[in-house]
Amino acid sequence: MEKIGIGIVGFGFIGRVHTLAFSCIPYCYHDLPCLPEIRGIATSRPETAQKVKEETGVAFVTSSFSELINREDIDIVVVALPNVLHQEAVNKAARAKKAIYCD
Repeated sequence: MEKIGIGIVGFGFIGRVHTLAFSCIPYCYHDLPCLPEIRGIATSRPETAQKVKEETGVAFVTSSFSELINREDIDIVVVALPNVLHQEAVNKAARAKKAIYCD
């Protein structure tokens, strides 16, 4: 089955909720046209990025949302940042021609 690459920008409360939700989709819905696969998570600091890698097992973590957004294996960018930080991340994702989910 085709997989869609998900990149999550922000790993506070709502970023964690989205990570869990994407992981649960195959258990909640059947006959999906594709499966979401979390391929990267961006946090605000290098030390939190390392903790996220250990906690989630996601192979690619970074403290640069630009680095995450520019990856070719990321199809959808989930912006899970505080509201005041949405615009920059959404604009960068749009320029990179990514699908965007902004919460």
